[in-house]
Amino acid sequence: MIAGYKDKLNKIIRRVFNRENLISFAYIFIIAISYLVVPYYNIRTGFTNWGFTGFVDAEGPVNAAALTIQRTLTFALIIFYIYRLRLKRKMRDESYEIDLAIKESEDRRHRIEREYFKLKRQMQNIFDAMDDLVFISNKNFKIEFTNKSFKQVFGEGVGKKCYEVLYKRNEICPWCFGERVFDGEFVIVEHRHQLNNRIYRIHNSPLINPDGSISKISVMHDITNEREMQQRIESSERYFRNLFENLPVACFDYDREGKIIGWNKAAEKLYGFKTNDVLNRSMFETIAQEKDRDKTISLIKEVFNGKSFQGMEWEDKSSDGTYRYVYTSTYPIYDLGGQVSHGMSVNIDLSQQKIIENELKSSKEHLERIMETPQNLVVELDSDTRIKMFNKGCEMVTGYSRAETIGKNWLDLFIPERLRDTVRMMIEETKSDRNILPNHYESPILTKSGEERVVFWSNTVLRDKAEQVISIIVIGVDITERKRAQQKIIDAEERYRTFLESVPLHVGMIDESGKFIIWNKYSEKMFGYTKEEAIGKITPTDIHETPQEARDVVETAAREGIFSRELKLVHKNGRKIPVSLSAVPRVINGKIVGFLGFARDNSERAVAEKELSMAKEKLESLALKDTLTELYNKRYILERLNSEFERAKRSFSPLSLLQIDLDYFKSINDTYGYDFGDKVLIQVAKLLRSELRANDVIARWAGEEFMIILPEIDRENAILVSKKLIRVLEHKGFGDEKNVVNLKCSIGVVSYPEDPLFNPKEMIEAVEKSVFKVKTSGGDGVGSYIHGFMKDEDKTAISEKDRLLKALKEKMSFFAVKGEDSILEAVYSLSKSLELKDHTTRQHSEKTVHYAVKLAQKFDLSEREVENVRRAAVLHDIGKIGIPDKILLKKGPLTKAEFEIVKQHPKIAADIMSVVEFLSESTPFVLHHHEKYDGTGYPDGLKGEEIPLGARIVSIVDVYEALTENRPYRKAFSKEEAIKIIQDSSGTQFDPKIAEAFLELIKGETNHNNS
Repeated sequence: MIAGYKDKLNKIIRRVFNRENLISFAYIFIIAISYLVVPYYNIRTGFTNWGFTGFVDAEGPVNAAALTIQRTLTFALIIFYIYRLRLKRKMRDESYEIDLAIKESEDRRHRIEREYFKLKRQMQNIFDAMDDLVFISNKNFKIEFTNKSFKQVFGEGVGKKCYEVLYKRNEICPWCFGERVFDGEFVIVEHRHQLNNRIYRIHNSPLINPDGSISKISVMHDITNEREMQQRIESSERYFRNLFENLPVACFDYDREGKIIGWNKAAEKLYGFKTNDVLNRSMFETIAQEKDRDKTISLIKEVFNGKSFQGMEWEDKSSDGTYRYVYTSTYPIYDLGGQVSHGMSVNIDLSQQKIIENELKSSKEHLERIMETPQNLVVELDSDTRIKMFNKGCEMVTGYSRAETIGKNWLDLFIPERLRDTVRMMIEETKSDRNILPNHYESPILTKSGEERVVFWSNTVLRDKAEQVISIIVIGVDITERKRAQQKIIDAEERYRTFLESVPLHVGMIDESGKFIIWNKYSEKMFGYTKEEAIGKITPTDIHETPQEARDVVETAAREGIFSRELKLVHKNGRKIPVSLSAVPRVINGKIVGFLGFARDNSERAVAEKELSMAKEKLESLALKDTLTELYNKRYILERLNSEFERAKRSFSPLSLLQIDLDYFKSINDTYGYDFGDKVLIQVAKLLRSELRANDVIARWAGEEFMIILPEIDRENAILVSKKLIRVLEHKGFGDEKNVVNLKCSIGVVSYPEDPLFNPKEMIEAVEKSVFKVKTSGGDGVGSYIHGFMKDEDKTAISEKDRLLKALKEKMSFFAVKGEDSILEAVYSLSKSLELKDHTTRQHSEKTVHYAVKLAQKFDLSEREVENVRRAAVLHDIGKIGIPDKILLKKGPLTKAEFEIVKQHPKIAADIMSVVEFLSESTPFVLHHHEKYDGTGYPDGLKGEEIPLGARIVSIVDVYEALTENRPYRKAFSKEEAIKIIQDSSGTQFDPKIAEAFLELIKGETNHNNS
């Protein structure tokens, strides 16, 4: 308290007695003395002396002036001093206010500093309480602050460089991102620390200090355990996913809506659906039946309420539409929050079990029928041969009733005494697990009257798990009468055996097993097999050329009652024997029990016939083959071309004809001689045979010209074959040791039905013209009937198209004088040639015809009118044959000019058809099938009912089929999209009534196919 007062007193003393105040006080004191202390003297001059004038004895004016000056200065000094005192007071007041403001500022600064240090201590405490590692560094990478966790891991680091403390490095880390943080960016990185092998997620943020500088605060969060846990979880997920995928039972996951979200391999195998086919699709769209919808939905709700279901039998659908019986269990699958995330079903296939159950049921019913059938004897014996079961068949055969036999010993009651010991021994051996009881055998049994009946038995031995005999089931058929009949036959056969042995023919008999039971002496001589080698060992297959031939003999004899034909049989040593073979079935009681065959050796006759045949073949060869090259001659190739052309026309298969003319061959003959030329021709013939297929027909046409028929080969491949032959002839040398030449040739190509040729004669003429074109163009190339001469590429000129159309019209005119069948055959052949040109046209044309006929029938048209619509549907696009390939097959949208060319095809088609009178009623349908109902179509812009009904029908089916097929410039629309387009175009492009009827037809066929 006292110290406080002393401070205040000292402050007051310092303020009052400072240097300026002391000077002021002295000046005031002197002024006061000059006015108050100086004595008064007399006034001699009329002025009063005051102040210093009194000391100098100033008199007169001098004294007055001095007095005036003294007073003036004194008053000025007093006034200045008063002003100075006021100014100083003001300054003192202002200084006081400044001092007060400074004091308040200092107090505020002290408070802020105290708050700062308080916050700093709090921050330190907060950071020290964190498990994360925290440090603050400046732009020079010096650490300014670290928390407790950081110090525990890396030690005291304040004042050191961050890279020295964290990574023990002497320079900045190459991956440092500090500059990005100091630029204001927040950076989060994650990496495994190389010193302690821990994984940290580091959050780096800029920190603005009170002085405005920026530091970097880094928080290192240890996520090692988290990552390891995540890896374990991922590993566990992979394990369980792999387990799920490879479980041997079908498993699938589903969500609350019944959509399948998981599908393993066993499910793919069970149901036939691939994983991509079922994921995110409802069970009702895939495996669940519609009839089970309510039950399935209820089950899903229960599962998502946490309930499990086990051991349910279910009938599901497979991908092929069949049904699978499954044993299903379904469970809820929980997430980490304890909520049901999805359900899982585990299905075991019961289909085979169901089949087995049905088979067992069927077998049981069958067994019951057998038991009640009088034709079969069914007996069950226990291990001591006592009878446990005795059916009606046994009662009818033996005369005993069930009551008389059940519990009795089978051996004592039914087995003849001479066989009892043998049968008893066999049964005992079987009980001792030696299994010597035969499965099938014949055995006599005694009837109640003492008669013996022969029965053919089948045995089944039933054992328990210890392999002990439980019972023996024997099923028998009474064959007594059959055995007696067989014996009679055998006796009769024996009577004839001696006769058969002496016959100079092969006599053989086979039984039901197909093996020979009769083989006479002549058979031994004829085939080389002794009786011991043949009887019971060989079959007809061993003496026939093929097993099929042996089966044909037996089947023909069984079907027609006799087989009689000349063929070749096989000797034991492989020699072929020409024979006349006859075979008949052996029938006993209406049943075929074997076959009897007779064969006469025709070897000597065959030799004579062979000689005659060779002579005939030689004569024919001389008539049909070229003597020099041994190729077919002109006569043969003409006959063969006729048959191949007819076959191609019937089957709509391609047929090509090549003519090869060796270039400049006359110069070879002139230079080296005709013998050398003949050698070259022989070598060329041999080369052609080696380079072409076995079914290709090669002939020498004339001189150095060759003609080749290529069945099943179209124009494109025929041209490839031709170019190949040109290359081979050019690079292969021909001649002899002295002289070798290389050959060039001209090849003409025609192809049916691509070229408009309608008989073999036209093909010959066309191929000769094609060769002539090549010859006149310099040779060494290929000439096609349509394309003309070509060497590197095949192009069709517009002029060629015009010529082709002219040729087509000429052909149609030619056929117009024939019957309708011939004309239609020609017309459809033209349509076929268009299909080969544009592969999209074929299926399009077939479907268009189908729908056009169906739609026409819906409008109650007559048969003739429907036929006219059908013909128009077949030929509606035939005019495209006059459109250049580069436009017709263009992969992309057509230009305006190109589309104008395409719009000509209805007129071209009508022009072609106009020469055929009976197609006149179909021609308008083809001409106007691109007209539109609103009048904006082509070629004539007809509108509404002005468009013929047939054209309106063909138009809508043509557009629908075009929409649903792939085109070079776009992919096909779906049926639903095509139907929508048809609906939208009703009334504008299509007749509304026809559009409505057509859509009904499409939907009706779709529903029929689905059902």
